[in-house]
Amino acid sequence: MAGTIERIVCLAAQTECTCCQYDLAAEYLRAYDNEVAKAASVNEVIQIARAEVRTRAFLLKKWQARAGQASKTAGSIVGGGGTVKQASKAVDSIMGKWANDVRGQYSKELKLVWRLGRQAGKKRVAGKLKSLQYTTTNFTEDLVEVEKAPKPEKDAAELHATFELSDTAAAEQLTRQELIWIGETYEGVAPVVREAIAPKILEGMTRAEAGEAAAKAVAGKLDAWAVPGGWSGSAAKYFEGLAANAITNARVQSQLTSFAQLGVEQYELVNPMDERTTDICAALNGTVYTVDEGAEQLAAMRDAKTPEEYKAAAPWLSFGSVSGLLGGGSSALAAAGLALPPFHFRCRTTIDIYG
Repeated sequence: MAGTIERIVCLAAQTECTCCQYDLAAEYLRAYDNEVAKAASVNEVIQIARAEVRTRAFLLKKWQARAGQASKTAGSIVGGGGTVKQASKAVDSIMGKWANDVRGQYSKELKLVWRLGRQAGKKRVAGKLKSLQYTTTNFTEDLVEVEKAPKPEKDAAELHATFELSDTAAAEQLTRQELIWIGETYEGVAPVVREAIAPKILEGMTRAEAGEAAAKAVAGKLDAWAVPGGWSGSAAKYFEGLAANAITNARVQSQLTSFAQLGVEQYELVNPMDERTTDICAALNGTVYTVDEGAEQLAAMRDAKTPEEYKAAAPWLSFGSVSGLLGGGSSALAAAGLALPPFHFRCRTTIDIYG
């Protein structure tokens, strides 16, 4: 492993491409963490937490690299006499590359977490792990709770088929679905960026002033944005939440798979229950489901082919909607797609064996 780390460091020193340096840095951190984990016998839950921290840092750094390039280019185009339309097109082109920048590393982390989650689930059932929970430093203050449509009904005969996928196939499918949100990230931000450099905003300025203003506006909107009906906050907070939710999906799904294959019949939702716990997670904490109920939701999530279908299978409901379902017990909650976390942006709830 030491040899692997040394080769990565050498490659990083030889490349002048900032994006390539971030890729190599991510490889270094993963290799280093794996080496430390083996040497110190770090358990799988802590390794998953480290993967989450690496992932959110990597996503943000790559975004900032592209954002810097995009803002500088926009300023040069406008300052050089080009049109706002040309500048916007250039920004879109540059930021459109971000998804490809991160896909490879993002996929590696999710597949790693899947494997770690499978092992953590097995060890928990065997009594070799005391808990499947962890928490990381949280900088997200704004929690987004979105009303979504209820989950469509699923044929009960298809329940256990969801566990028949090999680990490789299941991890690949999980990764493909999580990459949907990566691909949509800039699409949601683009309209806000374009509005920030609208022609009327630059009226009356010299070319130099307009170029400077355009660069500053693009940089500002790529660092923090507000999309009507969607995310509002800093890029750092957004990628923290995006990484957290993806990692939660990976570990919850893999742990549930281990529970099912080892004959566990029931599981419960567990949350750190501290000052950061939302009303939704506090209300759901301790809810006990059958593994069949979790399997039904997981099957619907795996069957989803579009973002809309996925949201229907695993909706983020308002606290009022969740409260209205509590009286019906786990069956009502599961029928509404509330058997598996995450339940909101930056959700920290996970699952654990019951009893």
